[in-house]
Amino acid sequence: MSVKPEFSTYGYAAPLARLKAQSIVECRLTGVGEIGNILATRATAVLTGAEAADGEVRYNGKVLLNVIYEDTEKNVCRMERGAEFTHRAADERITPACGVRAALQVLSADVRREGASFYVSCVVEADISAVAAASFDYLTGGSSLVCRKSVQKALRGEYCSGSLEIGDEFETDFVGDVLMHGETVYLRQVSASAGCLVVGGEVAVNICVLKEEGPDNYERLLPFRAELPCDAASAGMLCRASAFVQSANITAGTDEEKGKSKLTVTLGLFLQGTVWPEEEIAAVTDAFSPECEVMLSQEERAFEYTAETLRFTEKVSGAASLSASIDYSATLQALVLQRAEADCRTGREGEELQGVVSATLLLVESDGSHRAAEVQLPFALPLQNAPQGEKKVSVLVCGMSVRQKREGEAEVEATLKFAVECLAVRTVRFISALESGEEIKASDSAFSVFLPREGDGLWEIAKTLHKPPEEVTADNPSMTFPVRRGERIIIYRRKF
Repeated sequence: MSVKPEFSTYGYAAPLARLKAQSIVECRLTGVGEIGNILATRATAVLTGAEAADGEVRYNGKVLLNVIYEDTEKNVCRMERGAEFTHRAADERITPACGVRAALQVLSADVRREGASFYVSCVVEADISAVAAASFDYLTGGSSLVCRKSVQKALRGEYCSGSLEIGDEFETDFVGDVLMHGETVYLRQVSASAGCLVVGGEVAVNICVLKEEGPDNYERLLPFRAELPCDAASAGMLCRASAFVQSANITAGTDEEKGKSKLTVTLGLFLQGTVWPEEEIAAVTDAFSPECEVMLSQEERAFEYTAETLRFTEKVSGAASLSASIDYSATLQALVLQRAEADCRTGREGEELQGVVSATLLLVESDGSHRAAEVQLPFALPLQNAPQGEKKVSVLVCGMSVRQKREGEAEVEATLKFAVECLAVRTVRFISALESGEEIKASDSAFSVFLPREGDGLWEIAKTLHKPPEEVTADNPSMTFPVRRGERIIIYRRKF
């Protein structure tokens, strides 16, 4: 009787490639005749589209520039500009059938002057994930085969996305203009529910305004909650999400008689999520035939997922480094471009979060002129009770202050919210191919004695003897497994 293996096919969406591409987007600042000194530049990149093609991913976006500058008469002013761009990331594995996700980030924004003109050059990085349909065949059984099966759980990623608009309105002292604003998203909750992915968090908004006495800034935390439709989602399912600010509109309404202003904040968010339904696969992990030798090809598939996310708040403080010296003759007016970044590293005491808090400090000199200085505060915090494995760290600055305790020094205090995403990998192992070999010649003896190795289990012994495990235990009913040293196994061959 020949060996006839039986296979099943498992299909899923598999991560195909992780691409990073950079492009340079340049914008000329018009009205440059009035610019005396540029104080701060904020550049953000917004994705407007991405699609897979043969051998590449094509994506479009726009860079939005917000510039605070001092004019030739020492007045603080603002300027907003934008530039659209298209770019591509090459990879020969990409096909039009692939699904793509992309996120844009401005790595740097450099200002240069050429003659009477100012130019801002931005380095924009695209982080792109490509997903493609995949499948594998796994052995489930067959005739003339003795199989050992294992029920394993594969993770089939299902994707969802959606948009959300949030807003806030609050009263302030009289404001002449909104100079600059920045937004950072922090996720407090990501959970799967029946038919949807629930995403909750808050957006930290830093608003720099111009008052009579000069620049000042406000900080607001805007909470949000969204339910992204996802048919595959159910309660308790493994999941992941991300959120980006796609649009931001800050306006100031004024009442000059009361000397008050009302700031209105409107934000457009784009959210993306992944849920991982678990699917059981009863795959054969080992097999043999009592009639012939068989050659097995074994494979495995790895499924990466978010095992858990650690969220906590910490305060950091200390003397910060300065890009330019300051003294008591300068007055600290406002903080803009507040940001923080961190990653997880292993030190002598275990894992810790190492990073830096940064901001641009706006100052006014005794002669009424304005200038800016970059402040940076490095930090290192222990990371406790975190599982082993790769981690992704995101940080939100939700409160930052700078003061001058000593001349020439800046003391920084910041409240940071951390989200540490702990990644894990689940592996499914299976037999992907089986070939039969030489026939096993049956012995003519009525019985034989087999001396197993100490510690051998029932399956290992049965495979060595080319006998089903139930026959081995039937012939040796008092035997326990794994076997001890010196034990013998009797094999009877019944003749009909």
